[in-house]
Amino acid sequence: EDEEFNKYREESVNNELEKVDKMSKRLRVKYIELDQDNLNEDQEEGKKESEDNNKYIDND
Repeated sequence: EDEEFNKYREESVNNELEKVDKMSKRLRVKYIELDQDNLNEDQEEGKKESEDNNKYIDND
């Protein structure tokens, strides 16, 4: 009886671990996507700032 219970418990723990693993992989992908979005936004802002700076220099 104890052995059966331990087997059941081990299976359910393994199932939970699998779920957590899948979730963490999904989160990692999301994080990478967000990081990429932020990088793209930063690059856009950098371009705008340098264009603005160039306008300012040209007007001097």
